[in-house]
Amino acid sequence: MVATLSLLAALAAALLTGAGAAPETGELKQNAVRLVSVAAGTGVASEGWKPFRVYFAHDESGIDGAGLAALGTLAQALAADATLSLLVTGHTDRSGPARYNVGLSLRRADAVRAALIAAGVAPSRIQVAGRGESDPLVITADHVREPGNRRSEITLR
Repeated sequence: MVATLSLLAALAAALLTGAGAAPETGELKQNAVRLVSVAAGTGVASEGWKPFRVYFAHDESGIDGAGLAALGTLAQALAADATLSLLVTGHTDRSGPARYNVGLSLRRADAVRAALIAAGVAPSRIQVAGRGESDPLVITADHVREPGNRRSEITLR
């Protein structure tokens, strides 16, 4: 338990140092606290659980160093409970054609999946989906570049 909590503290530190250029630090703190409750044995409540988010540059699916570090720490923390599975859902902003954005969102989700697998999470525990521009965090007009919408969300299940 102590080792798991220290991993979670490292995860919180990695997340709070700007992993993937996340726009909302408070959200990252809440996720770290929720992960601590999972590790402490209180389980994952589907209601009220916010997904972890990895943010991307415009028209990119590569994960920056801080994002990779946070995903590596998340993978270590997940080792404490092999019953948890993950859904990684990719998203885009509305700056490109809808069909292109669906493909980009899948590439983003696949990049997060690959990083988690490289960090030791079993492939069978990770599902991916791409939502394109259909589920924005920030509502915008068409052809608007919005950093908050260029993300992959990791939901623990």
